[in-house]
Amino acid sequence: MAASSAASGAAAALPAVIEGERVQLVADCRYELGEGALWHDGLGRLLHVDITGCTVGLLDPSSGAVAQTPVPGPVGTVVPVRGSNSTVVVCLDSGVHALDLMTGALTRLASDPETDLPGNRFNDGKCDPHGRLWAGTVTKEDPRTPTAALYRFDAARLGDGPEAELPLRASRVLDGVTISNGIAWPSDGKSMLFIDTPTRRVDRFDWDEASGCISNRRAAFHFPEEDGFGWPDGCTLDSAGRLWTAHFAGGEVSCVDLELRRLVCRVKLPGSVRNATSVAFGGPGLGDLFITTAREGLGAAELAEQPTAGGIFRVRNVGATGVPAAACLLPSRAGACGADSGAEGARAE
Repeated sequence: MAASSAASGAAAALPAVIEGERVQLVADCRYELGEGALWHDGLGRLLHVDITGCTVGLLDPSSGAVAQTPVPGPVGTVVPVRGSNSTVVVCLDSGVHALDLMTGALTRLASDPETDLPGNRFNDGKCDPHGRLWAGTVTKEDPRTPTAALYRFDAARLGDGPEAELPLRASRVLDGVTISNGIAWPSDGKSMLFIDTPTRRVDRFDWDEASGCISNRRAAFHFPEEDGFGWPDGCTLDSAGRLWTAHFAGGEVSCVDLELRRLVCRVKLPGSVRNATSVAFGGPGLGDLFITTAREGLGAAELAEQPTAGGIFRVRNVGATGVPAAACLLPSRAGACGADSGAEGARAE
């Protein structure tokens, strides 16, 4: 598949390939499964997780320093909280929690929706433009088994049963998922993009802004195996509506014009690093591109060939700009979880 140098509309032209010295290692974290990259505007830091390393990280791009907060078990998703620089929301095996980045304290917001599936865990997640949390799951035992799902977390209401004791309740919006990954909401306010990794597709749904309900699933873009993409993982949109996707076992990030269904640009990771996992815009004017990677599944020989696997990479002034990440809007009954407690300490430089 040939890369196009131009996207639709007034989008700026991008080079067909970005590689070499333009793609720099900014933090040699050596994460087992780095994921969940998201720029935190309030802190000027890159939020991310090491899923199996059970940590939430904040990267200071100016120094490369990473402040890490441990959590009790695998952490699939981290998102900022609206109105707070000290609190984030995380998805753990035990459910959804507010995490105080300064103290490490957890406050439970919602129960694990898959207590009947102990072999599953949370994977990627994001907030929609209304501040509703969406998070999907994956089967730990055999990721090819479609027993996972995608969930939306809404404010709990009286009459919801035992779940009403917690601020949020899970609604299962999509069944038959294998590896729930990238989620994004285009600026049209009417659609949602979703990646179930083994399909090698980006799917588009109709999305109702008021209710959060999705319908009318159809393919938006397919990544052919023969083109060496690996597996589509986390994704993000730029301000021109183009989709940037990290490719596990592909060693790159792709940029696709979804309107033209055309590949625009490929960002190649240096040092033979193969497992790109998530991608986010951040830095000044959201003009830098950040890429998390993983060491998971690599043997000794492969790690010797990929010594910077598990690190976080950056492309400065990539030629596109991102859009601010939506923060989680917690219901008032969540109490102090959503309140700003003057979280300069969360920077932990």
